[in-house]
Amino acid sequence: MRPEKILLRILAITLLIITCFGLNGQVKIWEEMLSLPTYELKAADKNPMFYVPDAYQGAKRVIYPYPLMDNLSTERSEQEHRAAYLENEYIKLCLLPDIGGRLFYATDKTNNYEIFYRQHVIKPANIGMLGAWISGGIEWCVFHHHRASTHLPVDYRLVENDEATRPSGSAKLSPDTV
Repeated sequence: MRPEKILLRILAITLLIITCFGLNGQVKIWEEMLSLPTYELKAADKNPMFYVPDAYQGAKRVIYPYPLMDNLSTERSEQEHRAAYLENEYIKLCLLPDIGGRLFYATDKTNNYEIFYRQHVIKPANIGMLGAWISGGIEWCVFHHHRASTHLPVDYRLVENDEATRPSGSAKLSPDTV
């Protein structure tokens, strides 16, 4: 199984545990577009990088079969990004599936506190294994501290369980928007 699919399953289980454990309230899950100032990546080289005689933060830098995304732009524009949201009465989570499935922000709704640094712009830097990487939120790093696909889209889906398949005592997921 691909690391991205493993990450997605871990993410789904983690989010359900966080939001459903011991709560009797309503849990909402939905997706919508999020508009953010964004510095675009220019097109990657079409030719694959089979060998790079580099070390990357103490690790072997293996790029193939992914594109090297080191052609950064200095031009900023307002762009729409797909966002998946999970929310209950205590917390609101926002994930960006097109940027590695990154947990972009988590807001404590009891005091409107951002749980960790919330970025207000998408501005990649050449820090990741393949170049492009953004700060803020939580990236899902398995097998390496900045996994190769940290800036690549991940597969996901929103699922609502019916009463018969939901564990007893767990909150009901609803795809309603706020």
